[in-house]
Amino acid sequence: MTDYLKAGYEFSDLVRPAPAAENFGSIRRRELEEEIFPEYLTFLRRSRVPVEVVHNVVDMAKKKGYLSGVQDRQPFFVTSREANTFALVHPGREPNRLNRGLRLILTHVDSPCLKLKVSPTLFEGSKNETILTSSVLLDTQPYGEIEPSQWAGRNVRLIGLKTQKGKKRKVEIQCFTPIYSLHVKNGDQKISLDDLKIATGLNSVREVYKAFGIEHEAEFARINSHIIPDERARRIKGTDFITGYGQDDRVGVYAAVKALLDSKPTSPCFVFGLDKEEIGSSGPSTAYLGFFRRVLSEALSALSKSSRKSNFILEDQLDRNIMKGYPAISADTDVASMFFESQNESIDQGNIAKFCHGPFIYASETPEGNTVRSCDIDYFMSLFEETLGRSEKIAHKRFQIIGNPVKPSHGRTSGTLADIFARQNIPSVDIGVPVGCLHNPTELVNLIDLYWTIQAYKVYFQERPFNRGGGKRKFG
Repeated sequence: MTDYLKAGYEFSDLVRPAPAAENFGSIRRRELEEEIFPEYLTFLRRSRVPVEVVHNVVDMAKKKGYLSGVQDRQPFFVTSREANTFALVHPGREPNRLNRGLRLILTHVDSPCLKLKVSPTLFEGSKNETILTSSVLLDTQPYGEIEPSQWAGRNVRLIGLKTQKGKKRKVEIQCFTPIYSLHVKNGDQKISLDDLKIATGLNSVREVYKAFGIEHEAEFARINSHIIPDERARRIKGTDFITGYGQDDRVGVYAAVKALLDSKPTSPCFVFGLDKEEIGSSGPSTAYLGFFRRVLSEALSALSKSSRKSNFILEDQLDRNIMKGYPAISADTDVASMFFESQNESIDQGNIAKFCHGPFIYASETPEGNTVRSCDIDYFMSLFEETLGRSEKIAHKRFQIIGNPVKPSHGRTSGTLADIFARQNIPSVDIGVPVGCLHNPTELVNLIDLYWTIQAYKVYFQERPFNRGGGKRKFG
C-alpha cells in the first residue's frame, strides 16, 4: 500500500472526481434530503416484488390527483389485471396536443430473484437421511441472470400470491438458503444453480403445506412466487449512496414516475412499468406488447375524441408518426464501475458508466438489434445541454455518454426494453441511473445521479417541439 502523503501527495490530490455534485447548492441539497431521498428509500423498501411496485406507483399517482382508468382530459393510471404492470398518462394541454408528439418512458418492475419450481418439496430418502437435513427444503429456479454463490447462505423471504377459484391470497414466509460450512468444504466445491434450495425451518411436509395454505403438491402451481433477499435498503451513513435489493429497475421506475408527477407537460406523456423484462419475454400474450398496445390505443383514441380530430385513425401497428419523430426513453440501468470493474481486463474503461456523473445516455448499438440513431442521441444531448445547466460546460457535468462497457473480444452485454420497442418502430434510447453490483442481491445507487436523472426526465416531458420554441427551464 502507498503512503500517499509521504509520497508527496496533497489531500486535494486524493479526491475522486464527482462532476455531477459540483455546484449542487443548498436548495437542491434540501430537495434531495427532505423529499427525494426519504421518498425513494420508502419506495424501495416497500417495492419488493412487481405487484408492490405497481401498488406504490398507484399510491404516488393518486396523491397527485391521477384518476383510475382512461380519461380524455385528466391525468390517469391503468394497471393490468394481475396488478403487475402499470401505465401513467398525462394528456397534455389542448388544443392540438396530439400534433406535438408523444413523450414515452419505458421501465420494468421486475428484478432478478429465485422462484419455486412447480413441484418444489424436497423430503426424500430414509429416516437416517432426512435426519441430516435442517428442515423440509423447497427447490428453486432462477428468474433472470444471477450468480448462484451470491444467493447461497442468505436470509431470504418468499413472497407469493396464491390464486384459487378467482380469489387471491398473499403468502409470505421467512426462509434461508443453505451453503456448505468452510470447515468441511469438499475441495473446490462451488455453488451451482441446482444447489439453490430454501430451508423452510419446518419439520414436516404437512407444516409446509399449511404455511402455504395448500393441501397437496400440485397446488404449488397456483402460487406466483418471488424469493428475494430478506434485508432492508439503507443509506450508507455520511454518503449519498443507497444500498438495497432490486434497484434495477426500481430506481428507473421511481425516477420516471417522480418526473412525470412533478411535470406540467403540453404534450401527451406516458410512463410504462412492464413485467418480465429480466427474462426477455416479448411474446404477444405478455405484458410487454399486449398491455402496452391496449393502453396506448385506448389513450390515444380518448385524446383524439377530446381534441375533436374526427379524422384521426389509430393504426393497428405502431409507427413513428405516433411519436412525431421524438425518441422514447428506456429508463433501464447499466453497470457502474466499481473496484472489480476497474481491475477487469474485459471492461472498456472509457465506455462504462461512472458514479456521480449523472444519468448515462447509451450511444452504442445494443446486442439485440436496437440501432441507436445519431439524430436521437443528438436530440437528447442538445436537450440536456440547453436545460441541465446555465452553460453547456456545466450541463455536461450532469450527464454522461457511454457505450458498450465490454470489449468486443470478451462477449457482449444483455439487452434492454429499448431493443423490444425498436422492433415496434419506436426509436428508443437507454437513459438511466448507473448501478453498482448490478444483478447482485444488494445493489448500489448514488443519490446525486438519481437527482439529475429525475431532472433529465422532467425536461424531456416538458420540452416543447423545436418549431414552437421556448418551454425549456435551465438549471443553474
